[in-house]
Amino acid sequence: MKKYNVIADFIDKETGELVKSGDTFAADDERAEQLKEKQLIGKEAEKQTAKPKGSSAPKQEEQASPTSSDKQADGEA
Repeated sequence: MKKYNVIADFIDKETGELVKSGDTFAADDERAEQLKEKQLIGKEAEKQTAKPKGSSAPKQEEQASPTSSDKQADGEA
């Protein structure tokens, strides 16, 4: 099954669960066509690349350094 980007909220008739816009939804080709016709799903979702199992290095988060205008706004010189 392929995964698709949800573009409108809907109740899945097969599970009865709410599927929200912005989610991804797994469907076979036939079901995907039905949902596309009703404009509930869009394009196939981008496949995420899996990390190799040996790669356990911690992520480094980017933090913006305060600009001089930020320092002045906080009362710092």
